[in-house]
Amino acid sequence: MRQALDDVRRRGRSGHSGPVSVRFDPGPDAHLFAFAIGRRVGSAVIRNRIRRRMKAIIAGEQARLPRGTYLFSAKPDVVELTFEEMRNAMIAALERATGPRAGARPTGATS
Repeated sequence: MRQALDDVRRRGRSGHSGPVSVRFDPGPDAHLFAFAIGRRVGSAVIRNRIRRRMKAIIAGEQARLPRGTYLFSAKPDVVELTFEEMRNAMIAALERATGPRAGARPTGATS
């Protein structure tokens, strides 16, 4: 697992939305999700609440996500979001990290 997290930090694609960010590294294996919620976000109780909310959101979206390693992180402003606002921010960040690269040509395209 340590190697997978090092890989996602080094070569993963990132997506941000508000106080939520995600790094994604595609892979053939099953989904691997990790959460990095720093002490600046709040006490252990608050960090764990944020982590549980993120896990609940991912549980509902996992079937639609490409396989690979995901590393989620949050800025202190995340504590001000409602569950629905956090869900919207996470989905937007996931779309940015897993979507087609900006400026990339579709496979088979010629110029």
